[in-house]
Amino acid sequence: MEKPRRSLLTDILKVVFIFLVAVILLSVATFFLLRSVIRGNQVEVPNVIGKSFVEASRILSEHGLRTPIIEDYKYSANLPKDYVVEQRPVPKQKVKLGRDIRVFLSRGAESGMVPRLIGQPVSEAELTLKSVGLEVASIVKVHSDDFPQEGIIIAHTPPPNAAVQRGSKVNLLVSLGPHSVKLMMPDLRGMKLQSASELLESSGLKLGRITRKASPVIEEADIVLEHTPQPDDPVERGAAVDITVSSSAEPSVTPSRMVVLRHKVLPKPIMPEDSEQGGITYDSSTPRHVKIVIEHEGGRRTIVDKTFVPGRLLEYPLRISGRGIAKIYVDDMLIETKEL
Repeated sequence: MEKPRRSLLTDILKVVFIFLVAVILLSVATFFLLRSVIRGNQVEVPNVIGKSFVEASRILSEHGLRTPIIEDYKYSANLPKDYVVEQRPVPKQKVKLGRDIRVFLSRGAESGMVPRLIGQPVSEAELTLKSVGLEVASIVKVHSDDFPQEGIIIAHTPPPNAAVQRGSKVNLLVSLGPHSVKLMMPDLRGMKLQSASELLESSGLKLGRITRKASPVIEEADIVLEHTPQPDDPVERGAAVDITVSSSAEPSVTPSRMVVLRHKVLPKPIMPEDSEQGGITYDSSTPRHVKIVIEHEGGRRTIVDKTFVPGRLLEYPLRISGRGIAKIYVDDMLIETKEL
């Protein structure tokens, strides 16, 4: 009896095993079949970034996808208007056939306007350009008598108020100061100090250090005995001339006194091209070059020679001897003479 039972149990196990193997094989076959069917309905998204909208539509259609939906517009410095700058889904992603593809199109480069930089120092102009999304391209330096202060912008390209794309670069023309002009040193010997000072100023030179010494042949005080540079020496415009003058036999000492010189820097007036269109306007943004020269019995000296913004109040305490005057130059023009 045991042998037939064992044989029956073996047969049953064989049938169960064969059934399980058949089920597993059928499942595997079904999996691969479904996977093949699903893959047959999918497509890889092509890359249409950098293409025009028309070309992008054609490429997507060739891949079994719909005409792209315009999601939005974005500024682009690299792509012209109506070209694709972004797409969703991204390129190479697997999607079903007929899937909607959304794109962002270019508006073109964002435009702006070049600010006026003339009269500004280079460092200030760089900050101004950066604030409006522009940059400095190149800096060319030249001598300029109209812009005597070194480092000030004379001109720039593109010019003020020109329409440019955001991120554009601006070329700057910067002053190296006035041209170096060679002059011939006049002969000041035998002249009064005041006359020599006026001659130097009219010749484009300035009075430097004054030395007094007794002269065995000249009794009158403040007569030029010698000077450096020497007569007929070549000198550059603006150079200082050191002078030695005679002292009197019994020099009188004039007591010194303290004074305060005040001057307010005014904005530059702008004359209208047509007087019938209105009155004078003022430029309050452009710095002005101020030079103040003090003359008194103790000599002549320059107390300031630099650029200030309009509206600045200048105050200088001074010690002078006897009668004194202050000559105030603005943008290299004498505008006022003050008694001290």
